[in-house]
Amino acid sequence: MRAMQRRDLLRLAAAPLVGPVLARSTMAAPADALVERLRAGGVVLLLRHATTDPGVGDPPGFRLDDCGTQRNLSDPGRQLAQRIGAWSRTHGLVPARVRSSAWCRCVDTGRLAFGNVEPWPALNSFFGEDAARQRQTAALANASATIPV
Repeated sequence: MRAMQRRDLLRLAAAPLVGPVLARSTMAAPADALVERLRAGGVVLLLRHATTDPGVGDPPGFRLDDCGTQRNLSDPGRQLAQRIGAWSRTHGLVPARVRSSAWCRCVDTGRLAFGNVEPWPALNSFFGEDAARQRQTAALANASATIPV
């Protein structure tokens, strides 16, 4: 049962849950259920980066060490990340650890929402790299197995 819960929580895409809650305060029941589950602990909350400048992927020749070469958060995306953080703080939710892929839009989302962010290669894109996919998926599974329930 514990492994199934962790696997399911790793698959949790919280952005669709948090986004509507932030947009419509009338959704008290889903917000309450989410808050209570997060307060209970032993969970992984997986968020996709906030809204970016238009486009798909990064420009040719982008570099992870240079945000100016990447597709980054838009102004509405920065505001959304800040609202996610405000929502979390309002509900007394303080993550024990915030990890992010190395892409600037992801690191920026985490910093704007939660403050301190730790880039973690296991969360980096592995598009078209099967060996990386296997390594990173194993790293995520191993990390989730260490979360106290």
